[in-house]
This record gives sequence, C-alpha cells and structure tokens, in this order.
Amino acid sequence: MALGAYFDPVGETEPDNTIYTLTVRCPPRPPPKWLPNILTRTPVTHPNSGSAYTIKPDETNAKLDCFEEKHLTDLPTKVVKIGTTSFPLEMRCGHLRHSTTCTQGCYVLEKGGSISRKKCTRTDCDGHVYCGRVKEDEGGKSCFGKKGERLVCKNAPTAAPRPAKAGTMVLNGAAAAVDCSAGPDPPEPGCEAAAPSVDADPAAAPVADALPVLGAAAADAPNFSVPAVMTRG
Repeated sequence: MALGAYFDPVGETEPDNTIYTLTVRCPPRPPPKWLPNILTRTPVTHPNSGSAYTIKPDETNAKLDCFEEKHLTDLPTKVVKIGTTSFPLEMRCGHLRHSTTCTQGCYVLEKGGSISRKKCTRTDCDGHVYCGRVKEDEGGKSCFGKKGERLVCKNAPTAAPRPAKAGTMVLNGAAAAVDCSAGPDPPEPGCEAAAPSVDADPAAAPVADALPVLGAAAADAPNFSVPAVMTRG
C-alpha cells in the first residue's frame, strides 16, 4: 500500500511545504542619504484627509536605530509568509506550537540599512535596530529570512525564582526545602505527600515508637527483676 509523499503517524515532523503567516512589527528606517530632500521630506496633508501614525525621532532615539519593547505597540504591522525550511525551530514563538499563524506581533521585521545598533552572528546580517530581548540559536544568530527583510522573534523575560519561605534553607545547586507547616491551600508541590502529624491523633503513631528502647538508653528503663526468696536452713 502506498503511503504517499508524506507519512507522519507520530506527528513529530511537518511537511517541507508548510507556510507560516506572521503579523510582524515594522520599525521605521531613515531614508537613504543619497535621496534628495524633496523625496524624503515630510508631506503636508490637510487635517481632514487623515494621517498615518509615524514615530518621530527623539533625544534617546535620534537616528531611529534603537527600538525597545515599549515601542512595539505603536509600530505599524505587516503580514508576511515564510516557509518552514527558512524558519528555524529556535525562532518560533509559543503561538506556533499548534498553529501556522501568529497575529500577536511576536516578530519584528528588520530591514537593511546603513544605520543599526548591533549585529548578530549571521553572515549576511544587515544590523538590528530592535534592542529588546530576542531568541537566538546556539551560535548567537537571531535573525532569519531573506536579506533586506529579516525577522527576529521576541523573547519573553525569564520569570524570577520564588523566594524561599521563612524557616527553610536554600541549598546551593539544589532545590529549596519545602515548608509545609503553613498549610497552604492549595498545597505547595511536595506537601501533598507530607507525613500526617502525630500530635493530632495519638493512635496514628507509628508502631516503631512503641518498641522498648535499646542500646545506650536501656539503663533508663525500669527494673522489673523479681527479688530472690530467702529460705531457712
């Protein structure tokens, strides 16, 4: 029986013709210096004609070469499509685990240009203007896609570890001890299997506690020896 060109009963791989649709953020780039001012100046529009949102340079970003997380909601968006062969697994956001579409703006479109703030280890990297946290592979490469329209994926910050409770000890290189005395509701992980308190029910005390004391503590045990019977000769 022919299985066809694609057979994946376990669901661990995907066809090489899979297309992903991404809604990406597009940081503005300054126009090339060789263009005349008449082509790069800000157009004059009538107040009633409507206007598109544009980010204007400020003191901290005068060259439009440094955009952060706080700027993303104000950036214009664009829908792009990319094939699975050009889309590394390390660069995929959580929305693409069970879908081929991301509309949450997890990706930033990095266009080429002479002005940039940093570069990754990609050979033909044109430079990056998005300076937030991004996903990288083991070699330090963070952009993918075709030259001139590269993409980077935002990387959510790692959550800070929870501080240990009072009365517990944090071990270097090991997990902190779980304090179950407070009786949280729902219980902390590790408290579900905690031993029941003996003080609450004396009858539930382990049988081993009822055994006679042996060893060095035997001298403290009461003497139950029977005195010798004296007889007259």
